[in-house]
Amino acid sequence: MAQTTTAGCIAALDAINALIGASGELRCYSGTIPANADAAITGTLLSTHTLQNPAFGGAVDSGGNALATATSSIGDDLTVIAGTPTHYRILAGGTTTVWQGTVSITAGAGELKFDSVTWVTDGTATITGFTIQMTRT
Repeated sequence: MAQTTTAGCIAALDAINALIGASGELRCYSGTIPANADAAITGTLLSTHTLQNPAFGGAVDSGGNALATATSSIGDDLTVIAGTPTHYRILAGGTTTVWQGTVSITAGAGELKFDSVTWVTDGTATITGFTIQMTRT
């Protein structure tokens, strides 16, 4: 199996950020996360948010892996429908999935962190952190 260097991971993550581009969307879902980002989406769509361009800052070395942090809060105090967000997808142009990951509370292990994952209809949720990572192989 081929292996990737840290520099390769950083370049790849920066290319994904460029692919997200000016029309990126963040969508949060409840339910089981799909097996991979190419699989059909599962769960209930709880919220949709427009990402800034660029969506993430330039990737950096984080212990030999590439890490990129969202360039803004993406909209704190989000209006959502009732549910428990468990995963998210980032789409380019509103149609092409380019990334998916997990959601958690601030102290949890998800890439996308909220102050609470108990959402109510017309409630609010605050993003407390959002990073994506590409692991060196």
